[in-house]
Amino acid sequence: MEELENFINHCYLEKGKDYILVYKLVKVKEKYGLLCYEVQTMPYEVWAYEDFPTEKEISEERYDFLGGFIPELDNNCKAKPISEGHYIELITRIQALYEKRLALESQIKSFIEGDGLGEKV
Repeated sequence: MEELENFINHCYLEKGKDYILVYKLVKVKEKYGLLCYEVQTMPYEVWAYEDFPTEKEISEERYDFLGGFIPELDNNCKAKPISEGHYIELITRIQALYEKRLALESQIKSFIEGDGLGEKV
């Protein structure tokens, strides 16, 4: 865990053929975790989520897993460090897409429920 402490609030960008993952290592209430923003193609999707270990996962060496997201700690990590400014720019754009996705899902649900399409036939 000492290793992770050195990377608190560091920001990273991982680009693959079908996805972009932007994340930051954070520490909240003595727990380490990731704030993640992800965009994927095939199908097109967008997510914003936190990845914090549960108490059970902590006892199972979950922090080794988190270290796998830090390129300075894991040579196999494909992410690249980015500046806080670049991180904020990217997550602002991804968060806007995520909010549009949630609004669209809500509109679809309202349409279905409003027209009785949600009733069992």
